[in-house]
Amino acid sequence: MTELVLALCIFLARTVDMSLASFRVIMTVKKKMILASVIGVVEAAIWFVAVQEALSTDSNSVLIVCGYALGFGAGTFLGTYLSNILINDKIDIQIITSSTNSKLIEALREKEYAVTVFDCYGMKNEKNMLYIVADSKKYKEIVEITNKFDSSAFVTANENKYVLNGYFGKRK
Repeated sequence: MTELVLALCIFLARTVDMSLASFRVIMTVKKKMILASVIGVVEAAIWFVAVQEALSTDSNSVLIVCGYALGFGAGTFLGTYLSNILINDKIDIQIITSSTNSKLIEALREKEYAVTVFDCYGMKNEKNMLYIVADSKKYKEIVEITNKFDSSAFVTANENKYVLNGYFGKRK
């Protein structure tokens, strides 16, 4: 094998290996132990082959090192990117806004978000806290709607581990 072809093969192997590693870590955090273990076995096998090929060459070419290192970076990026696309969790979103912001509540409900409204008191005046459980992919849309009606609203979001019952809009 020529050095360039070997470097390309190592790059591709590391890209796949690190993509799997990124996904495996996310599955581990989400307590999907069996899936994480299976991914780990495949990841380790690919890593072993990539390292074996990189170290068994007679050449001291910088191309081999670049293929290995660039594959690591590309795989980390790709794995994280794909995980964000494939994993759609529920998140809790809290929006603290002025107590007279009924148009924001209406706009969110028109988009089929279930909004629970709490009266609360901020540092100096009355506020509303809007509580929404939504798909994580909807966060950006919710923030855009919020900013249309109250650009100074305080917005927080947290990953939600379990959701039982509730309304989540029309299924597509």
